[in-house]
Amino acid sequence: MRKYAFLVVILIILAGGGMLSAIQQSGGFERIIPYLQQTSNPEASPAHATVWQAEQLVFFIGFVLVNLIGIGGTIAFVMWALDRQVRVARANSGEQSASAEAEAAE
Repeated sequence: MRKYAFLVVILIILAGGGMLSAIQQSGGFERIIPYLQQTSNPEASPAHATVWQAEQLVFFIGFVLVNLIGIGGTIAFVMWALDRQVRVARANSGEQSASAEAEAAE
């Protein structure tokens, strides 16, 4: 077990030294992984939005929020109406059972 631990430590030291050498040779950590710039058009940038793209995002978020509020209001109204009908039905069944008991007592 000790042999394997020693081997793992040596491998980690070798890998770390190799990584540090590669970073130093490339001129810094930022340039170690090369990348290809596909376009210089600012409208194609995934990190920065142009003015019209930001406007469209704000409009979309506003549209979604307004619709979610409308959906929530509709669901709340439907649940209120259903609960109201359940309460009316319970009250009517209570009156009917009371009248049935009164008839049975006579």
